Amino acid sequence: MRMRRKLNCLVSIAMLTIFGEFAQAATTANSCSNEDQKAVYQDLFEKDQMLRRPAAQTEPDLRERLLRQDTENQIQLDKIVEACGWPQDSPFFNSKLEVAFLIVQHSSKEFTNRYRGKMEEAYAKGLIPQQQIDDFRRYLKLKDSWSK
Repeated sequence: MRMRRKLNCLVSIAMLTIFGEFAQAATTANSCSNEDQKAVYQDLFEKDQMLRRPAAQTEPDLRERLLRQDTENQIQLDKIVEACGWPQDSPFFNSKLEVAFLIVQHSSKEFTNRYRGKMEEAYAKGLIPQQQIDDFRRYLKLKDSWSK
């Protein structure tokens, strides 16, 4: 089973390499219904995590591809939040909120700061676990130190 998963991942990486980058998927939902939103956030999650998997770590131009994909995910998240609002679902893991959290955490300092209030509000409501908000806050400190 583990070998099959690795093989599938390698095939995916090979396809990505052949085509240069991810095909543009329809990540903007047709509506703000929970069902449409789940599909959109699942697509964003897969895009966010594809190049962060261990098998992808040896890919050429990985950093540039990560930056491009993260930027695209940020654009999509902005569109979704503008149209449908910030996700408020719970439990946190495997939720739309977790996907939004990951996209913000993997973003530029400016994008992170734009959504920082939303993250803190969700934490205050008990929607984001302590460990995850602690990680988020550590990322914020790192991003602050990188820009000095």
